[in-house]
Amino acid sequence: MKKMNTTEIEDMDIENFTIQHKKGVLALFIVITILGAALVAFSLLYRNETSHWLIDLLFFSLFAGSFMLTLEFARWKLIVEGDTFTIRNWTGKIKTMKIDEITSIKSIVGGCKVYKGKKKLFEINGMTMDILKFALFCNKFREKMESVQHQEDFLLSQANPEESEREICILGSPRAHMVIGLLGMVTSLGMLIFVNIIEMEGGSVGMLLVNGMFLVITLQMIHLFIKGVIWRIKVTSKALIIRNVFGREKHYPIHQISYVQKKLGGDVILFAGGRRIAKFNPLTKNWDTLQLLLETKVERNKEGKVERRH
Repeated sequence: MKKMNTTEIEDMDIENFTIQHKKGVLALFIVITILGAALVAFSLLYRNETSHWLIDLLFFSLFAGSFMLTLEFARWKLIVEGDTFTIRNWTGKIKTMKIDEITSIKSIVGGCKVYKGKKKLFEINGMTMDILKFALFCNKFREKMESVQHQEDFLLSQANPEESEREICILGSPRAHMVIGLLGMVTSLGMLIFVNIIEMEGGSVGMLLVNGMFLVITLQMIHLFIKGVIWRIKVTSKALIIRNVFGREKHYPIHQISYVQKKLGGDVILFAGGRRIAKFNPLTKNWDTLQLLLETKVERNKEGKVERRH
């Protein structure tokens, strides 16, 4: 990832800029698309009695998915010019709108979704686009960011302690994790069945190792999918309500949150009274909102923890 440079940011035009996907990401998916096409051609040209439709489906899915993403990364473009913006989607369709038409911006995994009312106008992915341009976009539209609006609501509720408890946001596993878990579960189960249908070299020991590997992968994918469907943290004006993967919920008043540990390149861990109450990926939906809420009452120490002011 490109390191942010203060001089670069200051030199950028904050009123007129263009956001596109990184050329390196586009090149990667072009290569994957070519590889997928080659595998599809190979499976069709060299079919025999040992060929299986699951392999054909796997190769075609790889090709079709990477081809669609290649079109998206090659053609998508956002142009901001003063008080207007122009968006070009993967089909080449161009639409120009006034910035005032944007009503809200919701954070997603590594990016954001831009809305006009309830209608999604476009989506920006900060992981595949220029991080400086993405930061510039977030700064320009800060007042429309849903997380900032949530922070303002939270501050108002804290200023009025007699106000009844109300929901602010919900932290949940990224939808991509659910999709990956489901596809991974189906794929690994398919491969587990497949390797037991065909004859493999290596005897019983080899079969045991292969079966064990696919079984472990299947269990991991099942856990990822179930966590994506069930696990969540409901943030209210007075408490965090955490539901684990078994569906059990526990309430933790905001004032009990003692600190937040952020591991470098790893997970975020919430503590209440010195006891760990939740662990999740920093890309979790609405983590930025919860972080803003906690930062209204916490301070970061030199050890990388966030401790509550007393």
